[in-house]
Amino acid sequence: MDAKKQKIKNLRALIEASGKQKKQIAEEIGMSRSTISDYLSGRVSPTIFILPKLCKSLDCTYEDIIGKI
Repeated sequence: MDAKKQKIKNLRALIEASGKQKKQIAEEIGMSRSTISDYLSGRVSPTIFILPKLCKSLDCTYEDIIGKI
């Protein structure tokens, strides 16, 4: 599996494990719900500025989302 697909799979699993709705996560990170959907579809990737907020919302680390570097 390529890195992009793995990142999407990881993010999807983390969102599911959090028990939060996409709308709630979006509000917590200051984005729209459609942006979360864009992340999950692979249309766009979270920027370096959004990743910390996303990690805080999902109670995870960068590596949990992007994989081991």
